[in-house]
Amino acid sequence: HEALLVESIAQHIHRKLVPKLPSCTENLVGIASKVEEVNKLIGMGLNDVRFIGIWGMGGIGKTTIARAVYEAIHCEFEVTCFLVNVREMSESNGLVHIQRQLLSHLS
Repeated sequence: HEALLVESIAQHIHRKLVPKLPSCTENLVGIASKVEEVNKLIGMGLNDVRFIGIWGMGGIGKTTIARAVYEAIHCEFEVTCFLVNVREMSESNGLVHIQRQLLSHLS
């Protein structure tokens, strides 16, 4: 059991130290309050499931906010994935392509 514990601890530390995405949110001005608002909606630590949508016109920072939230909380989960431009990918390549991309990130 000791080997399993050591492996679990090593994986936990690795997830915290090695982000999956390069940080794109450093030095950004004006998104901290939006990120905080989304983090409150997520309700980390609560024992329920939440679905949160971010919508608006193109170019206003929706993906940037989502990525900042992801970067802040991804280490709290065993497995994570951040997919961008899902609508465009599904329209051009189909939903099966998105499913494959998601599964490849999770394995």
